[in-house]
Amino acid sequence: MKKVLILLLLIFSSMAVFSSDLIIDSKTQTFSDKEKKIKLDGGVKVKLDNLTVESDRADVTIRRNNKLDTATFYDKPYAYEVNENKKREVKANILKVSLINKVVRAEGEAQSIITEGNTPIVVINADTQEYDINSSVMVCTGGVTMKYKDIDKEYGTNLCAIGKATKKFDFVFKSPSNNELIVMEVNFYGTQGSKPNETAKSYVELNNEINKLNGVKFVWITDGNGWNKSRLNLEDAYDKIEHLYTIKDLELGVLEKI
Repeated sequence: MKKVLILLLLIFSSMAVFSSDLIIDSKTQTFSDKEKKIKLDGGVKVKLDNLTVESDRADVTIRRNNKLDTATFYDKPYAYEVNENKKREVKANILKVSLINKVVRAEGEAQSIITEGNTPIVVINADTQEYDINSSVMVCTGGVTMKYKDIDKEYGTNLCAIGKATKKFDFVFKSPSNNELIVMEVNFYGTQGSKPNETAKSYVELNNEINKLNGVKFVWITDGNGWNKSRLNLEDAYDKIEHLYTIKDLELGVLEKI
């Protein structure tokens, strides 16, 4: 096995490359000057801080300033991150890891599993998943499904009692600042129609029900040109839902203040 240990300085083919703590294992490693890539084959294992990625084949692109840029893993790779007794696992057809920004992008049949001890507590399936290691924020797109294990017991709240029927939220998590349970709905309307109006009215009712529960907060994130002709309904919802935000609000870091 060939191993490259990168602490502050990686020397490869007479090139100096600065990176975070990084370990690369593989049976063979070759460098293509034309493609500016390090190609890895056989038993590939890459460790970046607490993240470990394994696959049969991968390559790492190099920027003009000789910094390692993106590691791309092929042939259904597997990644995992362990923090204390919690483990986050990601599987997909392809995994792309930004070694500079520390962002993991899973493409094609992506699945994430979060376990506590030996028990899976969350399973997320989507076409693509993008996970920011620094902020621990994940964005999923395309065919998103989420399954929770004993979430009522975990958070001490009967979420199924919210709404006229069994309610499944897009995201459920605890606030790191005050331990409140955050239930979140996220949608985007690119075209105009009756759906935005119906959503606004139903979420106002949902927010009223959630406000009756102790330690639970409702957050609605929405955006899109579909709201252009439904502005009045959206403004009414803004008056009644405390935590209603747009994509611009997210870019300004509003979630960090909840």
